[in-house]
Amino acid sequence: MSLDDALEWCDQNMHNNYPIVASASAQATSGIYLPPSFLVDMQIVVPVIDEDTASRFYISSVANDGTSLSITLGYRTSVEETGTNVQGVDCAIASGIPLDLGNTASLESRTFYLAPIVVTASGNIGERLQGLYGYFVVGTCRDMQNVGVLTFSPENAKLIETRIYVIRRPDTSLSVMLNSGISKTLTSEDITLRAGDGIDFIVDTANGVVTISREAIDGDLSTQVTTKEEAIAAILSDLGSPIMRINGVSPNADGAFFIEGGDCVDVANSRNGVIVNNPCAKPCCGTSNTEDVSALLALLEEANTRLTNYYETLASTVNSIQSRLSSLLAARR
Repeated sequence: MSLDDALEWCDQNMHNNYPIVASASAQATSGIYLPPSFLVDMQIVVPVIDEDTASRFYISSVANDGTSLSITLGYRTSVEETGTNVQGVDCAIASGIPLDLGNTASLESRTFYLAPIVVTASGNIGERLQGLYGYFVVGTCRDMQNVGVLTFSPENAKLIETRIYVIRRPDTSLSVMLNSGISKTLTSEDITLRAGDGIDFIVDTANGVVTISREAIDGDLSTQVTTKEEAIAAILSDLGSPIMRINGVSPNADGAFFIEGGDCVDVANSRNGVIVNNPCAKPCCGTSNTEDVSALLALLEEANTRLTNYYETLASTVNSIQSRLSSLLAARR
């Protein structure tokens, strides 16, 4: 569309309520109608919020502060579109619109851009509305000179959906809450979720849903546990009771036992166990030493034999001398 066509199109819109939908009355809560010459075009770009995001925007209010005008954009938060239960929030504002602005001004000078308003709302509505941008195009302000503040309901000032462009904002990060309570944030264009042991992913590509479930594995506990006591009972049932004491002695605070050696006992660690040795059981002499000792024992035995023979001979001689002396003493009598 050329600039001339755009101007002509905007001028034509000064005779209807566009960009308010034709079915809306454009009547404020005070009973005053918004002049059709005031707004002639608009464009809004917003991240997807609800399934019907484009149908929820409306003009919340138009205010005259005596020097300029401002337009507040509203977003309907309730499911109901009509009735007393309709609710909405203010999400953006276009301000600084001169009261003397006419339709002879350039299109650029009649374009006023929206600035987001901080929204406190449930869910992600407030966060998503912060990504909104767009503008309103004013026809003329000649019919707005004596207007104070006009407040509109969502149904009376609903904006046309064809000028609202809903975009799907890509996720830029993934936050994971660990068991320790610490949140870890992953930032990447391509994040991969990998299932670990006992975890199964069920991917519904049609609806874009990933279901994470627990998958039983070999050796897994047969019962679900939710408390520490149930976990201990399940472990004892499947694996049996652990060693609690040795000879009535409990382990230290870390659950460890220490085995120490006494006299002639050495305790050492092996790859998967403990080695207990008796160093006193090892021979202290070699074969050469035992041969020398054997030779000395043989010489000692030989000397003992000689001494025994000597003492036996000496005893026989003493007995013989005693017999002779006895004979001599008897002859003299």
